This record gives sequence, C-alpha cells and structure tokens, in this order.
Amino acid sequence: MAKRKERKALKLSCDSKVRFYKTQHNSLGLLPGPLSRGGTCPGCTMGNGGCFERSGKTRTCYAYKLVRAWTNVRNALTNNTRLINETSGKQLVDLLAGAFKQFAGRNPAPRNWFRLFWSGDIPNKKFARALRKAVDMTPEVNFWMYTRSFDCVKYLAGCPNLRVYLSLDQVNRQKGLITYVDIPVPKRKNISISYMGATNDLRLKPCPADEGKLKTVGACAKCGQCLRGSNVWFKTK
Repeated sequence: MAKRKERKALKLSCDSKVRFYKTQHNSLGLLPGPLSRGGTCPGCTMGNGGCFERSGKTRTCYAYKLVRAWTNVRNALTNNTRLINETSGKQLVDLLAGAFKQFAGRNPAPRNWFRLFWSGDIPNKKFARALRKAVDMTPEVNFWMYTRSFDCVKYLAGCPNLRVYLSLDQVNRQKGLITYVDIPVPKRKNISISYMGATNDLRLKPCPADEGKLKTVGACAKCGQCLRGSNVWFKTK
C-alpha cells in the first residue's frame, strides 16, 4: 500500500494578545531576525533603539526570545519559514490562501481579524506579491500587520481588507516616514504608522496594554485601535 503523502500547510498561532477567544488561532508567524541568520526580517534594525538590538545575552525582539525559550514555538515558525522558502508562484499564493480560508471557515465576523507575522516579516518582494494575491482571495477576513520591509509596502497599499503599519524605531524612523509620504494618497488609506520607543515624541496613540490600562490577554480585540488603522505607539524599556 502506497504511503499517503503528507499535505504541506502553514501552522497558525494562538497569540494571547491578538486572539478574540481563548483557543483562536488567528495569527501567523515566521522566524524572526535578519535573512543572514535564517530569519525573515530584512528590515530589522540592530542599532541603538532597534528591534533587534543586543540586550545583554539576547535581543530586544520579543519573538526571538520566545523562539529561544520554547521548542514548540521554534518548530512552528521553522515549519512556516521552510514552506515559504521552498514554495513559489501560484503554489505560494495557494499555500497562504489555504491557511486564510481555513481560518475564515471557523471565524465569521466580528471575530474574523487575522494578525499577520506576530513573528518575522515579509522576506522579499516575491512573497509580498503572493501575500497580496492571497489576501485579495480572502475578502471575508480582515488582516493587520506591522512591517519594516518598506520596499514591499507598495504591493500591499490600497488593499481594502488589510491594515499595514510601517513599524518605526529610532533607527529606521526617517526611512519609514519617507516611505509613508511617498505612497500615493489614494493608496495610503490602509497604511498607518507604528512606533517602538521609550518616548512618544511622534504624538501617536499609545497601546493601552503597554500602558497597563488593559490586560495583555485579548487586548487587541478590546482596544481595536490597530484594527481601525490608528497610528500607534508601543512603549519599550
């Protein structure tokens, strides 16, 4: 008897901050860190105040710390990263859309919000184009994401069911702000700014979970400002 071929699929995550109910898997993660280290974040910043700045024996990146601490998290992110690296063209679109359709079937509105890349980022333009097609194929799902892959944002601008946040810190803020301004106004409706830093000098709306005004578990569903596209500040240190 022929051995059944295993179906390749992305592993969705159950992130306590973004989920709408306890067992909901409404996020997708990839390996964090620079491409040279096997990660998917070509725009990660390693200077003072950056998202991948060295802090003692580790990095400031919260996802990187989880990967080091938890084998099951590392295995899931490794599986997803391997799949997207091995897949291209229509098959990559189908891989992403399949995961999104699976989520959509179990999560009708108003719980149909999906967080892209709680860990990792858009590794290249090929992936960005495939992601846009997959999101377009799943209009019943509302997506939101934060990215430092600024050269890929043009492929996502104007997408009606995707909120894109340009993720800034004190290292890349100028490049991020220039990217935002350079996006044509008609296509900028789904693009917002988020800033990671110790001070809110850009006068953005603070994340209430970071301020201690909301418990982390379920904070995104209760707050909703990132779902609405509000420019937001995430407090660090």
